[in-house]
Amino acid sequence: MENERRTQRRQIILTVAAVSTLASLVIVGLYVSDKPRRIQQAAKTVPEVVSQYRLPAKSVEPSDVWIARSEGDLRALKQHNEALERKLEAMNKTLEALEKKTITPIRNEPLALSTPLPATPKGMSVPPVSPIAPLAENILPPPPFTPARGGASQPSKPGSQANALSGILVVDVTHATAKTGGSESTKVRHTIRSFIPAGTFATATLLAGIDAPTGGAAKTNPQPVLLRLTDQGTLPNRFRSRVRSCFVTAAGFGDISAERANLRLEKLSCVMRDETVLEMPIKGYVTGEDGKAGMRGRIVSKQGQMIAQALVAGVAGGIGKGISQSYTSLSTNPLGAVSTVDPSKIADYGVAQGFSGTLDKIAQWYLERANETYPIVEVDAGRTVEVVLSEGLDLGMDIFEKASDL
Repeated sequence: MENERRTQRRQIILTVAAVSTLASLVIVGLYVSDKPRRIQQAAKTVPEVVSQYRLPAKSVEPSDVWIARSEGDLRALKQHNEALERKLEAMNKTLEALEKKTITPIRNEPLALSTPLPATPKGMSVPPVSPIAPLAENILPPPPFTPARGGASQPSKPGSQANALSGILVVDVTHATAKTGGSESTKVRHTIRSFIPAGTFATATLLAGIDAPTGGAAKTNPQPVLLRLTDQGTLPNRFRSRVRSCFVTAAGFGDISAERANLRLEKLSCVMRDETVLEMPIKGYVTGEDGKAGMRGRIVSKQGQMIAQALVAGVAGGIGKGISQSYTSLSTNPLGAVSTVDPSKIADYGVAQGFSGTLDKIAQWYLERANETYPIVEVDAGRTVEVVLSEGLDLGMDIFEKASDL
């Protein structure tokens, strides 16, 4: 019995499967054979695309408007330039026409006196002048010059023919050297007793040190320096002078690139044996122990300390700003982001905000002081240097007779 039931069940399953397969094949065949109808249905299911048109005012792009306006401006500018070119061409033609015109020459006709001559004062004789005479005949030629001794030329004597008319003053313009025959020389001669030539140098001691500034108005407002000459000045050709123990004032400024303090001389002051005071401006410079212009010194800068303090103040201000922001809450709405402070933390928020703002101001103040501070070149007193004159110095007295021998 069980075998029969299994056989019936298998037959039923096979029959259902066969019927299902046959139905599927029929459906697929019908669908494949009705292709034009499917195309029409697919065409009906496609939505109709409707073009959207904007209003004329909204369809115009800003770039198109700008291009149209630019073309109009260029067109107007071109017309204006063409009008200017036409005017310029007309002006050039007018100038050419004026240049082609000939100017009528003025004939040299005699001048007639339309008004009578004024009355002649008593005691003065006036030579007769023809009322109608050419202008060229009334112009007298210059008096003839006759060579004199020494190669100079002198005018003729007042009694000559050129000075026949009265009222002419004759002036003798003879050079001074012509009278002496040119034997005297006009050059001024100097001696080492009253003159110190350029290039003279002397050893000096720096009596006062200097903190030479290197920036800002250092060159226009240098620092004063005092030096004392410790030996007689050395002149060219191994000659000596008498300037020992004299004082020299100088002005100095620093050069941060060379790490040197440059000094330029200003005045020389000496006291003679007869208590005569000699004070004269001089021009020169100072050389250091290494033989170079200026003196080497130490560079001292305080900018680093101020920048570090500004850095500390800025960091502390940033911490205060972060603490103040921790007491706020950020909310977003359709109008934008809104920051609100917790009502229970208003006091803490105010303290943190004030702390941050104050420290920011302090940092800014330190930065401003750092910008105003410049490095200096520090030079100590007591150093031995050389003073060199760049221009000659006329003392105006015999320094060998009056200078004290110290």
